[in-house]
Amino acid sequence: MKRQMVFILLNTVLVLAACSKGTDLPPVSRDALLPAAKVTPLFAGNTLEVIRPSDNTRFKVVFTKKGGVISLAGAGKRKGTWKVKDDGKHCLQWESKPEQCRHVASDGKGKYMLVDDNLKPIWVIDSIESAKADTQ
Repeated sequence: MKRQMVFILLNTVLVLAACSKGTDLPPVSRDALLPAAKVTPLFAGNTLEVIRPSDNTRFKVVFTKKGGVISLAGAGKRKGTWKVKDDGKHCLQWESKPEQCRHVASDGKGKYMLVDDNLKPIWVIDSIESAKADTQ
């Protein structure tokens, strides 16, 4: 009986640990990548709530129409700039950090994600709402 209880407890801990880590999503198809003309309107003047699938990190990011970006995560605000390249890559550069560019993909059902060069989702856009007037 004691062994069975230990076994059940250990399995429960392992399942909970696996769930809290998040999930790696499979790579997307190249056909799912959006062109620049469709990427810009997703970000310009909007607040996005994004999730990192690998660990379920969630936060909001405000993108101004003039190319500014503010992260509302953690203890303080982080500021930077953003742009969309001709090939459709969305690029972010936080203060004192190197620029990072990612393709944006659509699942065809209204959900979007930023993917790495291997087409693996790095961030999933959970919601998009119009930003406040003072951040436009």
